[in-house]
Amino acid sequence: MYFLLLDQNYEIVNMLKDPGPTKYCWWHYEHILIDDHGTTIWTTPPYLQNTLECESGYEYPTFQIITLNYTQDSFKQYPGWDLGVDVDDDGNIAFLSMNHARYMNEDICTLHEITALHFHNYGEEHASFFDSYKFSDFDEVWFTFQAKLNGTPIEPACATFPTSCITADFGVQFPNGYYYILGVLIYNNGITIGNVNGYDLNENTEDDIYWKSSDPYSPHQVLLHGEKLAYPYLTTDEYTYYAINYKHLMAECSYIHPLPDGYTWDDATIIFAEVYSTVRGADLDFWAKNGNVYGVKYINN
Repeated sequence: MYFLLLDQNYEIVNMLKDPGPTKYCWWHYEHILIDDHGTTIWTTPPYLQNTLECESGYEYPTFQIITLNYTQDSFKQYPGWDLGVDVDDDGNIAFLSMNHARYMNEDICTLHEITALHFHNYGEEHASFFDSYKFSDFDEVWFTFQAKLNGTPIEPACATFPTSCITADFGVQFPNGYYYILGVLIYNNGITIGNVNGYDLNENTEDDIYWKSSDPYSPHQVLLHGEKLAYPYLTTDEYTYYAINYKHLMAECSYIHPLPDGYTWDDATIIFAEVYSTVRGADLDFWAKNGNVYGVKYINN
């Protein structure tokens, strides 16, 4: 499709096979952190899968649910985690992510994460995406979705690192295997961090950055204050619509780490877009739906 924006013609390319999603076609990936060096175990347990409406010819589901540091024993338990599913009037499947770690019997500061939306392009016939896309294919790259809180979150009990937030992440990969991930906070109930500023983790309340990884190796990750970028925090009242141009935030702003030697942003391949909750000793539930990833190409007259 072609549109006229001011004096600029452009084409929109929808990258996802099933934006929304609208089909019951997903797998669950269980992600367990096993040491302080970031070593992890990924599994695909059979207890949470739904391939009822996967289209013929798609070997892999077009949507993923990812959990961090939860196992099958904690599924549908309290404390523990769960997933709710509903369908809106437009046929979009809405996912309720229930992340309940407030009274876990383990270290209260263990990190727990659950996605409500996750679209990935790691291979596997591109899974969620039609093809392998690079930043160089587009002038703008957008991730859009709707989300809202469910009930009243229970504040984190982890005193040393109180964490209760919802983030929209976007990830790219370079040919040398390095990952770059940029997240936008759309909810944060763990902001009383015990550092010099008491507000954010990079110790500079004047900038837009909430946290930035210090590891010189992959993945390079940055988390931004959504409110400082005019993205409102979630409420329980109604769904909030988000439209985030990640090519602008990653390639045109100064938030991200320096790129690998010899590469430019034109070499970055899009690998995932997701919305997820992160807690340490907290309960946090939210709904998300109507996810889409699309690129905009400017067309010269």
